[in-house]
Amino acid sequence: MSNNKFRLEIGTTDVLSFAAFIVSLFALYISAKQLWVQQGQFDSQKKENQPIFEIMMNLDKVGNDSIEDTYILSIKNIGREAQSIESIRCETFIKFDEWYYQDHQTLYVPIIDFFASHGDQPKLIGEVITDVTVGNNIELSRFCKECADNSLSLNRFTCLLINFTIISYTDVYDESHTVFFENSQKCSKEYYDDVVKKSRDDFKENYYRIGDLQFENLKSYCRIDKTRKMAR
Repeated sequence: MSNNKFRLEIGTTDVLSFAAFIVSLFALYISAKQLWVQQGQFDSQKKENQPIFEIMMNLDKVGNDSIEDTYILSIKNIGREAQSIESIRCETFIKFDEWYYQDHQTLYVPIIDFFASHGDQPKLIGEVITDVTVGNNIELSRFCKECADNSLSLNRFTCLLINFTIISYTDVYDESHTVFFENSQKCSKEYYDDVVKKSRDDFKENYYRIGDLQFENLKSYCRIDKTRKMAR
């Protein structure tokens, strides 16, 4: 009888220990779930309290009453106020494309002064900053006309303005962020890095002022073999 009682006591202890273990696991699960919910709520709150930058590039008549001579860059924050804006910079390229028969080449020509008058301290909310570099569209239109004038049916040239606006800021949670825009649309850092790399592969550290850029400047960078096609 004493042996059976001893085995019964051992069995009861095991059951109670197992039950306590299950209760502990359940308590840990509840605690972890609460922390997960709280973290999700905090992350959602952080997203809601971020600046929302809006980039606009509009043509206007600034230095000439008859034609739209100037692209005006306007940056607004329509979201929450940032703690600080460390930097706003523009990196501008002319996407220059050449087609010859079935061959195609793209150059990303670096332009240093298309938007260049960021002298004012940016505001943290509303109208952050406005850039007016008078006559930049006059020079862009001139270069685009040169490309069209030098285009033939089998050898065509086109150009397109690509402007990256890069904004680095610190939010109200003291966290740093950098956002990228291509013209007026948000873009990825990877896309920006790819364009910069392709540009530097061709032009190294060289760059052009938009008023000095000539069609002839780019001929030496064109790598399409025209002699092979012309020999046919």
